[in-house]
Amino acid sequence: MIEINPSTVRKMLEVIFAVELSSDVSKINRLTRAAGGRSGWSFGKCQHDYPNNPKAERILRDCGISIDSLSAIQGVYDNDHPLILKLNKQLADRRSAMIIEAADQTHIQEAIEHFNALGLALDSDLKLAIAMEYHTQFYISKGGKFHAWARSLDDGISDNDFLIGYDSFKSELPWWDKEIREGFFGKDDHYRRLTSVISTLEKLGGA
Repeated sequence: MIEINPSTVRKMLEVIFAVELSSDVSKINRLTRAAGGRSGWSFGKCQHDYPNNPKAERILRDCGISIDSLSAIQGVYDNDHPLILKLNKQLADRRSAMIIEAADQTHIQEAIEHFNALGLALDSDLKLAIAMEYHTQFYISKGGKFHAWARSLDDGISDNDFLIGYDSFKSELPWWDKEIREGFFGKDDHYRRLTSVISTLEKLGGA
């Protein structure tokens, strides 16, 4: 059972912030859309994805963004589009920033609760951070590939063996080569994300 406490939540949030946005504070309270990928408009340290994540719509609505605006941006792909620039000014105000910050913390807390419900033995910061990295990118479902892989590991596996196993697990997934061919993900991005996890934990004193 992973203990949910402010320190753990803060640490995991900083890890995801580094992985998703390279810890660039200027990108937290703004909508951005990656070129060439399949994600929608993302925001926050956890990059809540609208419209692919239903919770993202609720957060944006709480920030005062209208349904009409949310419908309109689904057909927009330019980060410098006038509507996006207008909405980003709205997201940058103090009230919206506080709402997004709270949503980021809730995302981390709910992810840890989800891992506990799945019975994942993530007994170190590194193991928890790697699970968080995968979950943020793909979602860990009950009986899914990550769940099955993690449950197959020996109790008390070392952080280093867990990391090596994760690298092999991810590179052997059926979609790996297809995703690389289609340009959505790549080995360079995979290793960038892992490096961000490790270096951020080292800075925070957790690896």
